[in-house]
Amino acid sequence: MNVPNTPGPDPKVRLRVFFEETMSAIGLKLPIPRSRHVLPGFHLSLGFTLFYLTSLVLIPLLALVIRPLELGPTGFWAAISTPRVLASLRLSFGMALAAAAIDSLAGLIIAWVLVRYRFPGKGLLRSMRPMAGSDRCWRNTASASPTPLGACWWR
Repeated sequence: MNVPNTPGPDPKVRLRVFFEETMSAIGLKLPIPRSRHVLPGFHLSLGFTLFYLTSLVLIPLLALVIRPLELGPTGFWAAISTPRVLASLRLSFGMALAAAAIDSLAGLIIAWVLVRYRFPGKGLLRSMRPMAGSDRCWRNTASASPTPLGACWWR
């Protein structure tokens, strides 16, 4: 049995036409096969993900927003202007700034070494770094403007 050559490049459309026209013409009433999802259990895993996102992230963030509203503007200002809170905020933001500076410097050094030198384990190190896109398609490291992905197929 050959599937008739019907218009439409989609194989699902051709299969549907085959079942509707050919099989009903010879007296068989077969159910039309339904398309299966690519990811079985998608709805269940999405439900678990949203449940844990809500319970572990969104509810505590909502509590952080609602609690200061209960104090009012003067109570909130009085709570955050104590010396202990100001010292903790200064420490937190100072350490975040220091970590960002250290990470930027280390990232610059690692990027320089990966681009300029050959060494054993370079492929493993390159595969561990996060980068959106192929590293072979970057023109140079000074400008962060990538070439089109199809333009570097020869490398």
